[in-house]
Amino acid sequence: MSETTTSPPYYGKLRSVPHGHIHPQGWLGAYLQNMAKHLTGRLDECGYPFDTPGFATERIEMGKRHGAEWWPYEQVGYWVDGMVRCAQAIGDDALLEKADKQIRHVLENAGQDGFLGPEILRSNSKQDCRWGHVPFFRAMMARHDTAPELNIDEALARHFTGGTHEFGMGREPTNIEQMCWAYGETADPALLKKAVEVFEFFDEKGWVADCTLRALRSGRTQQIHGVTFNEFAKLPVILYLWTGKEEYLQAAITGYETLVRDHMLVSGVHSSEEYLEGKGTRACIEICDIADFTWSIGYLLQATGDVKYADWIERACLNAGTGAATGDFTGHQYFTCPNQLLATNNSCHAPMSAGSNRLQYRPNPNTECCSGNVHRIMPNYVARMWMSAGEGDVAALLYGPSRFSSKIGEQSVTITQDTEFPFEESIRFTIATEQPVSFTLRLRIPGWTEGAELFVNGEAVSDVLPVPGSFLPIKREFADGDRIELRLPMPLKTSAWGWGGVAIERGPLVYSLAIKENWVKQPVDNKSCEDLPPHFTLPESPWNYGMDLGTEDLASQVSFQKVQEVGETPWSSEHAPVELRVPVRLIGGWEPERHDYTVSGNPWHNKRSYLKGKFVYLPELPHPCLVRELASPNQETARFIPHGCAKLRMTILPHCPNGSGKNDFGGRNPQTFI
Repeated sequence: MSETTTSPPYYGKLRSVPHGHIHPQGWLGAYLQNMAKHLTGRLDECGYPFDTPGFATERIEMGKRHGAEWWPYEQVGYWVDGMVRCAQAIGDDALLEKADKQIRHVLENAGQDGFLGPEILRSNSKQDCRWGHVPFFRAMMARHDTAPELNIDEALARHFTGGTHEFGMGREPTNIEQMCWAYGETADPALLKKAVEVFEFFDEKGWVADCTLRALRSGRTQQIHGVTFNEFAKLPVILYLWTGKEEYLQAAITGYETLVRDHMLVSGVHSSEEYLEGKGTRACIEICDIADFTWSIGYLLQATGDVKYADWIERACLNAGTGAATGDFTGHQYFTCPNQLLATNNSCHAPMSAGSNRLQYRPNPNTECCSGNVHRIMPNYVARMWMSAGEGDVAALLYGPSRFSSKIGEQSVTITQDTEFPFEESIRFTIATEQPVSFTLRLRIPGWTEGAELFVNGEAVSDVLPVPGSFLPIKREFADGDRIELRLPMPLKTSAWGWGGVAIERGPLVYSLAIKENWVKQPVDNKSCEDLPPHFTLPESPWNYGMDLGTEDLASQVSFQKVQEVGETPWSSEHAPVELRVPVRLIGGWEPERHDYTVSGNPWHNKRSYLKGKFVYLPELPHPCLVRELASPNQETARFIPHGCAKLRMTILPHCPNGSGKNDFGGRNPQTFI
């Protein structure tokens, strides 16, 4: 935005800070470095469509591949978005240049009417064509923060106001996000007018029935495609930020509360086996939804200032997000599950894709949307770690080792987070400033903590009570070298998940039974490469346990231990820095499902595929009435590690307090899976 432009009114309680102001360090910085060094930086070595010029070409050839012609642009757009945000966070110029090749091509080849991108996305005959712009335009929005000389704000403004396209069909109304961003940067009222008109047309026609204002307000169970829900349900929030229209915000709040009520899984993201699928113990999450859910919830956080939404982002990224990719970020899944017993090319148990490779860790699964979206998850976390709270105040929202820099008035201020969070309870902040400066530092007190403590320059602060689920404001004149320590105790708790299942968590992390993993490298195919090969991941230790937890205090039954230092790849089973020791009992007769054929459904075309072969699937939990009878009389102590560290995991287990003493079965040896 030019210096002479007057910013339009903004109605949010918090506001995002520009990219380049937040720099991850410690394990968090190493995570993004691994992204850049491995899959994010080298995805173009792993096949279609990432091995094409992407937005730097007028037409990505489909060949014999299925899908609409905008699909590969959507998939590449996700990747470029994650690439830009990762590169800017860690200062990787080479990775940024790779993204810039596509961004600059689009800017330098704008149409006479301002249209950006390949002409194939212009067509009015394809109702979702201009949806292909949305993921890529998000990358351009992020790039604008560190390259204002590209005038991306003005280019997007011309794109939306220079033509006559109505953006009313299919997913095309999701361009409202970019219209509103361009409005915020340029203050051109035509952009906000167009965004409101597009939304009103969409809302009246009801093309996406679960995402109209009426549907969001209704509280009825949604049955929509997960990505579609997240891309549309955030639009009223974005419009609220620039119009202040309360009905927009309240509809979205109710819609997301309903999503959580009916579909939220223990790992922090709603089920989405493409479509929303309830809370079953075998429910899966499409990786696209981890990225889209956390991105969309960020707008609710900005609009309301409610720290609950930061809790949601934290839980999603640090559990589902880390668990969906290998610890060194060389492969990822298409579907990820709280319970997943093996990950091979035919182990997917989700009815839509039964028998497919969608649970396998590989660099580029089918379909390629998740291969693009997986790069956005942790950069989404980094982008929401700090926000502006108005009048020079700043809010610390998500914790992790990092450095935040900003100007408060005319004074440059840097705040460093020194912590191993979420593997430790203390977050230490150090202020760097040339001159003393007055502002309010707002620290998020998560809803999951109890008895939080604050120390300023080593002295306990007792006159301000940290309340879980709120901000703790520290208003003072800060001097160079001031130190603030926030201690967030992480209590143990359990949660019930139906069919007698129970999960255990500590603070922001969910824990899973530690299963010994055997990683078997598979032959390289046309969607992998020698350095980034596909793998089979097979269990080599017993998994069929129930948790033996009594009614006494949980802390007296379960112990927490730090077992090794937090290294550069803590999100792997062999490098998990912390663990729980939990009393368990083996469950007799609880075995994998084995089939000689499987049936895979297609929710879009109501088609079924009958596949022959040897299929081994994660079983349902045993019936609660049988668990007591089937449980071994011998109590054992098992290791549980953070869900994100366990690539094979049993997170929801039967509850079998005290066992029965009837069935000391001999199923201790790992079962053969291939």
